[in-house]
Amino acid sequence: MYNYKKYNLQLLILQRVGDIMAKEACDNRVYILTSKLMYLFITNIWFLVSISPFILYFFLSGENLSIPILTFIGIVLGPALSTMFSVTGRAMNDKQENATKDFIHFYKLNFGQGIFIASIINIILMVCYVDIGLFFLSNMKFISYILIALAIFMGAICLYVYPILSRINAKTIDIFKISTRLVFKKLYITLTNISILIIGVAIVGFTNISLIAVLFGGSAVCYFILRMEENILKDVDAELKEKYSK
Repeated sequence: MYNYKKYNLQLLILQRVGDIMAKEACDNRVYILTSKLMYLFITNIWFLVSISPFILYFFLSGENLSIPILTFIGIVLGPALSTMFSVTGRAMNDKQENATKDFIHFYKLNFGQGIFIASIINIILMVCYVDIGLFFLSNMKFISYILIALAIFMGAICLYVYPILSRINAKTIDIFKISTRLVFKKLYITLTNISILIIGVAIVGFTNISLIAVLFGGSAVCYFILRMEENILKDVDAELKEKYSK
């Protein structure tokens, strides 16, 4: 005769074990999520610290703001942005460990090339800014429009330059060449990334979440851009490895 009590007991045990496993899985997911958020929070704090000279000068100089000085100080954005992409990439791939240690490691790694690349970009943007006004005043508006387009293009190219720098060991000239090509070849991704930036700024500007934006904004933007460019970066990595192996 079949023992229904024994059968019911087995079902209860299995159900209990299932409940425990489900709870542990849920707790594990919560732990992973909170650890990632804390990792990104600390990363964002270090990012703000690394660009603090630029922020302080921009907001405290007032009417005495000098574009050449801002351009010079702005070179700190190069290693800071590339490091943000490097560290955010680790969190995206579940490799987050110590945010402070990771940020310092990648900042040192990206510092020299980041400064050099930011110097090139900032100088071009400064020339555009100064000459746009001059050509408008000289009734040469057509040239001003060309310079405006160049400035926008330099902003778009940054969306590829710094992610590539953060993930791939490549020559500066190759980073610029590939980034220039990608701006046009992957136009839909370029426009999507620009939209992400615009939406992010708009949300901060029209809502009361400026503190959240300060604490997580940089990491969030880097995360979305890396998600959009994930396959692109893999292709670029393979392309450059093949090129440098010859």
